[in-house]
Amino acid sequence: MPSRRWQVMILSVFGDESHDETKQRVFAVGTVYGTIKDWESAEKSWLQRTGGEVFHAADCEREGKHDLYKDLTQVLLKSDLCGLTSALDLGSF
Repeated sequence: MPSRRWQVMILSVFGDESHDETKQRVFAVGTVYGTIKDWESAEKSWLQRTGGEVFHAADCEREGKHDLYKDLTQVLLKSDLCGLTSALDLGSF
């Protein structure tokens, strides 16, 4: 019988929720998770691109900062972080 080997990994997880202005059409929850090493690597690139400014997607869209939004999406895409999200169509629900 093969022996079992257990390995424990601690992940850091950050989540966010979002909804439409009326809170009637959609509700979504998302999370990004990874190891400390994964976060440190992504954070370095993120801070270089934002110059240390706080990022809020809604503000970025409203202000037309589409290049910033795209670049930060690429930072996450090129990182070893993982994501998970779920959305609910409130009207159908």
